[in-house]
Amino acid sequence: MVETTINQIETGHFDSHSGIRFPQNGCVSCSHLGLCLGNEQLIAAKLIRKAGASDLDWLDELVD
Repeated sequence: MVETTINQIETGHFDSHSGIRFPQNGCVSCSHLGLCLGNEQLIAAKLIRKAGASDLDWLDELVD
């Protein structure tokens, strides 16, 4: 069993299990927005503030 597991890891074979990220999975649905992928386009799309963001200033006026 151990040898089989080692072979699967070395070949990059990972069975899917919900809620777990696997090395071969380019997942971008986590709270880290795919930063671990090193994809500059994705980072720019998710994290860099774009024009029009100031239109949301009214949210700062809401009372907790």
